[in-house]
Amino acid sequence: MKNNKKIIALLSALAVVVTVSAILVLKPKLKVDAEQLSSYATKAVPPVYVNDNIDWQDDIALVGEAGGYQLYYDRANVSFSIKSVQSGHMWKSGVTAEEFTPKRESDYIWADLQKACIVGYTNFADMNGTINIAERLTQMVTVTATEKKLKNGVAVALMFEEYELGFTMELWLDEDGLNVRIPRERIVESGEYGITNITVFPMLGATTDSEDGYIVYPDGPGALYRLISSENRQSSVSTDVYFPRTFDLDSIERDHVQGKQYAMLPVYGVTTGSKGLLAYILEGEMNSYITLTPSGNVYDLHRIQSTITYRKAYQYVSPDGTPLDAVEKNISAGDYRVHYFFMEQDTVTYSSMAQRLREYMLKTGRLSTSQAADDERVNVNLQMIMGSQVKTMVATTYQEMTTFDDIQKMVGELGDPTGNALRIMMLGWQKSGYNSNPTGYKPSEKIGGLSGLKRLTKSLGRRGIDSYLIMNMVDADAETRGFTKQSDAAYNEMQLPITNADGSRYLTNGFRSLNQLIYKVLPYFNRHHLQGIGFDKLGKYVYDDYQTNMAMNRSDMLLTYRGILQESRESGRSIAVQHGNAYALERADYLYDVPLSNSNLMVMSESVPFYQMVVHGIIPYSGVTPGNMSVDYAVEKLKWIEYGCEPMFLLTQNSPELFKGSKVTNAFATKAETLLDEIASVCQEFNKKLRFTANHTISEHKKLSDGVYRVSYANGWSIYINYNRTAQTIDGIAIGGVDYTVIDNNGNIVE
Repeated sequence: MKNNKKIIALLSALAVVVTVSAILVLKPKLKVDAEQLSSYATKAVPPVYVNDNIDWQDDIALVGEAGGYQLYYDRANVSFSIKSVQSGHMWKSGVTAEEFTPKRESDYIWADLQKACIVGYTNFADMNGTINIAERLTQMVTVTATEKKLKNGVAVALMFEEYELGFTMELWLDEDGLNVRIPRERIVESGEYGITNITVFPMLGATTDSEDGYIVYPDGPGALYRLISSENRQSSVSTDVYFPRTFDLDSIERDHVQGKQYAMLPVYGVTTGSKGLLAYILEGEMNSYITLTPSGNVYDLHRIQSTITYRKAYQYVSPDGTPLDAVEKNISAGDYRVHYFFMEQDTVTYSSMAQRLREYMLKTGRLSTSQAADDERVNVNLQMIMGSQVKTMVATTYQEMTTFDDIQKMVGELGDPTGNALRIMMLGWQKSGYNSNPTGYKPSEKIGGLSGLKRLTKSLGRRGIDSYLIMNMVDADAETRGFTKQSDAAYNEMQLPITNADGSRYLTNGFRSLNQLIYKVLPYFNRHHLQGIGFDKLGKYVYDDYQTNMAMNRSDMLLTYRGILQESRESGRSIAVQHGNAYALERADYLYDVPLSNSNLMVMSESVPFYQMVVHGIIPYSGVTPGNMSVDYAVEKLKWIEYGCEPMFLLTQNSPELFKGSKVTNAFATKAETLLDEIASVCQEFNKKLRFTANHTISEHKKLSDGVYRVSYANGWSIYINYNRTAQTIDGIAIGGVDYTVIDNNGNIVE
C-alpha cells in the first residue's frame, strides 16, 4: 500500500512538471510590438508634394511663403534664404560677404561658408570621414541635386556620386517658421559606404562678435555663451540630447558625480539683440547632439548646429585582447526634422525665446497642462524613504524607516499650519525596498502593507493632497528577486548586458517594463484605488537595446516611455516623472529632481532657467537637492524661488543611522521630528508671499548685477533675488543680503 502511494505521488509530481513544461513551451515569447509602440507616437505632419513647376530666375527661386516669411532656394550653390516680408531681413543657410570677410578668400572657402550640410560616412572597415558639400567645387566629390516642389517649400534630393550615398532635404514654411526634414525612407546607400551622421545648416545663425548677443546652449536647465571672442582659442563643446549615445553605467555614475548635464530640451538659440533664431528638433532628437563652436575655430564666427547620428560608433575587445572600433551595420535612427523660429523685436532674449517655445509646444501638444495646474497653492514636496534592504552578518532584511501611519501622523501635524499644501512622494515602499529594482508593485507589510497604504491614500485624498508611489522601471539590481539578466536586461552592440564594472546593476528592456505596467501594475492600482505613480529615471535615460528578438533603438525606447505615461494617465493616475526630458512633458503632472545647474563648462558665462521658463505654470516641479541636505539652506531656498521650484525635503520617521549597510547611501539629517517646524514655516512663507507663482508662467528672467536677479511673471508681479551677503538696491528696490523682495503688479512691496 505504501509503495502504491509513493507511485501515485511520483506520478502526480511528474504530471505537475509536464504541465509546467507544457505551459512554458506553449507560452509565446514576448516580442516588441511595433504597431503597439507606433500608437504612442506624437503625430508628425509631413510636407505636401505638389506638381507645380519651380519658377527659376537665374537659378534662384521663391519656393515658399507663409507666416510673414519667404523661402528662396539657390540651386547653383545649394543654399537657402528666409526673408522677413515686414522688415526685409534675410536669414541665410550660409554666410556671405555682407556679414563676414574671412582672413583668406577662395571659391572653396566661400562655398564652405555657405554649405547646407555635412555628411559623415563609413565603409564599415577602416575608413570613416565627412563629405562637405563645398568639396564639389574642388572636384573631390560630385554632387547632383534634383528638386521637387512642396507646398510652401522645396524638396532637394542630393546624391554624392563617388560614395553612392544620398538623401532628400525637405524644406517648407508654415505659420511658425521653417521646417527642415530628412525622411528616413529617402536615404540612399547603394555601394560600400553608409551614412553615419548628417549636420544640416551648420552656418545658419553664425555671427561675429556682438556685445548684446549670446547663444542659448541646452546644458541642463540652460546656459549662455556670450558672443565675445576670447584671447585664448576655445574648443567646441557638444551635448547629447537627453542621454549619451554610447555609455556604460559606470560612466553615467561618473557624469552624475561630476554634475554633467545633457540637453533636456532639444533646442538652441542665437540672438544678436534685435534679431534671433531658435531651433527646435522635432523628430529624431533622441539620436541627435548639439555642437557650439566659438569664434577662432577655422573662422572668426560663433556658431551652433545640430547633428543626427544614424549609426553609432562603439568599441569592443577582440579575442586576443585588442580594443577595436566599429560602427553599427544598420541605420538606427528614423526621420529627422528641425523647426526654425525667426524672431524680430526690440530685444530678443532667452526669455522671449522660452516664451515662443512654450507657446509652440502647447499648440502642438508637446507640452500639456498638468492635472495639478489649477492648484493655486505652492505645495511643499515631501519625499519619504519608507524602507530599504539592509545587509547584516546573518541575513538581508527589510529595515522600515517610515510607515504609512507615520506619514498620516506627519500630515496631521502639518495639515492645519500649511493648509494641506503638501505633496507626498513615497520611495522604497515595496517589499524590495529603496533602490532594489525591479521594485515590484506591492507594499511591504513592515510599513503597513496594503491596508495601511489604502488608509493613507483615502486620508490624503480627503485633504486634497497628491501622493505618488515611486517606481523604477529602467534599471535593475542583480541581487533583487525577479530579475534575470538573460531575459530582462538591455543588451549592447556586442550582445552583452549593459551593466557596471562589478555587474551589480543592469539596464532593463523597456518593452517588458511597458507590459509589466499594463498587465500587472495598473490593474493592481485600479483594483485597490491607489493614487499617483512616480517614475524614477524614466525622464532621463534613453538608450538602445540590441537584445535578440527584443531589439529596440532609442526611438522605440521613447515610444515605450510615452506608452508608460499614456497608459498610466488613461488609467486615471496622476503621474510624476524624475528629471523631465522633453518627451515627458506631454503626459507628466509633476516633475521631480529637475536640475537647477548646468555642467559649468568654461566657455559658458552663466546658467539660466531656460527649461524652467518653458515649463513653469504648466507643470509644477521641484529641484534635486532637499532643503535639509543642502550645503547652505538659505541659498538653496533662493534657488527654489529664482527657478520657480516647489520646496523639497527628504524625510524618514526613524533615524538615518539605520541606513548603515543599506542601499541608501546619500541621505542624512532626514529625521522628520527635527524638520516639521521648518517645513511648516517655509510652506507658510511661500503661500503668503509667493502664492502667485503657483500657476502663472514666467515672462522674464534677468541678471541685474553680480548675484542679483529679477524674475517676472505673466500676472505682472516680480521677485528680486539677492545671493550676496550684503544688501543691494536695484531699480530703487532694496533687497536684503541672501534674501528676496516681491513687487506686485502695482509696484508695491509685498510683506
